[in-house]
Amino acid sequence: MCCLWRGWKKEHFARLDFWFHDLFANTLLKQGCDTSLIEKTHPLLTPLRFDTSCDRSVQGSMRTARMMELESMLCGVPDVINLLPYNTSAQLNHRPVTVKGMKASECLWPDRDMKAWLETVTGAGLY
Repeated sequence: MCCLWRGWKKEHFARLDFWFHDLFANTLLKQGCDTSLIEKTHPLLTPLRFDTSCDRSVQGSMRTARMMELESMLCGVPDVINLLPYNTSAQLNHRPVTVKGMKASECLWPDRDMKAWLETVTGAGLY
């Protein structure tokens, strides 16, 4: 799932977890998720972790999101700061994507699949 941060300064990194949780929750809200699902999701968000190993397929997906989607959104926008992070993140997630070895007809939709996964892990989809 794509989340767009823009205009970051050094002092923002001290509260990186807070800002990520805020952006993630508000992106889900913009994508049409119920607030009850978002509230059930919040306890699942652990502190962020980073590593240096990255699958080439993931790198390709990130490059596609940047080049095809984000750059097209920037067309006609004088400054990236003018993009609204919640709306832009929601738009970046509403597009078909494939993973290495996957047929185009079996594409994933990050917004729909994230919602379905969250409903499964929180038990929200069982009622």
